[in-house]
Amino acid sequence: ARRLLAQAPEGAFDLIQLPFSVFDGRFLLLLPELKAHGVEVHVRSAFLQGLPQLTQLELTQLFGYAPAPLAAFRALCIQQNLPLFPALLAYVACTPGVDVALAGVVDARQLAECLQAQGLAGRVAPLASEWAHAFAIEDEEVILPYKWKKNKYLEAKKTQGSSAWESLG
Repeated sequence: ARRLLAQAPEGAFDLIQLPFSVFDGRFLLLLPELKAHGVEVHVRSAFLQGLPQLTQLELTQLFGYAPAPLAAFRALCIQQNLPLFPALLAYVACTPGVDVALAGVVDARQLAECLQAQGLAGRVAPLASEWAHAFAIEDEEVILPYKWKKNKYLEAKKTQGSSAWESLG
C-alpha cells in the first residue's frame, strides 16, 4: 500500500475508506502517510460484524478456535466498566490519522451505543497505542468477514436475527 501511495500522483485522491478496528490494524502504520498526503481517512468495521460479542463456544464453532484477543478485549471492557461496542468505536475514532469512524445501526439502541463512544474518547485515547498491540488479530480468516466459513452455525445465527449478526459495521 505504501508503494502505491508513493507512486500516486499528487492529489490523485483526497478521501479513502478503510477497514480498521482494535482487532484489525493492517492499515495503522499507513495512517500517518495518508495524512501527510492530505488524504481524509474514513474507517469502517470497528465492530467486526459483531464478532466481539460472541461466546468462546460460538467463536470455536465458527472458526475452529476462539481468538484470544476477542475474549481479552471483552474481559478488559468488563474490568474497566467500558461498554463493548462504544469502546470499540471510541478506539477507532481517537486513533491518530482517522478523520471519521463509520458505524451502521439498525435501531435506536445501537445508535445510543454509538453516541456513547464520544464520551469514552477521553478514557480510551491514552490506551489506544497499547490496545493496538494487545488485541491485534493477524488471522485474516477472522478479521475478514468474507473469508468466514459458510456453515450451518453461521446461517442459523443470521436466520435467528442475533444481534451479533445485525448490521453493526
